Amino acid sequence: MNLPEVLQKPLLAFTLIAVILYGIGIGVFLISQSSLPDSGLILQIGASKEIKMLGDKGDMAVIPRVGGIVILINILLAQAFFQKERILSILFLIASDIVALLTLITIGFIISLN
Repeated sequence: MNLPEVLQKPLLAFTLIAVILYGIGIGVFLISQSSLPDSGLILQIGASKEIKMLGDKGDMAVIPRVGGIVILINILLAQAFFQKERILSILFLIASDIVALLTLITIGFIISLN
């Protein structure tokens, strides 16, 4: 049984997953920009549902930027280590997928709060 080429190459598969999730997060972020207020965005709430941090659209834009930088660094490290330490590079890529998913969840949560 032949597996698709993407599944035979874990570096490509995990990278694609991270890029797709991050792309969805960026898309949601860009689409929501017109419907969000310019200032007074709730960015963080506490355990007892009190507002911990307010900000504007620029403060919210930091989230996908930092997520993108972390994902890029993880992917570059995974490519650098792939020939010598495959398990380490796969762990970097899994971390990239998790960061991309958390970025998407965070953006969605902030949009739903506001």
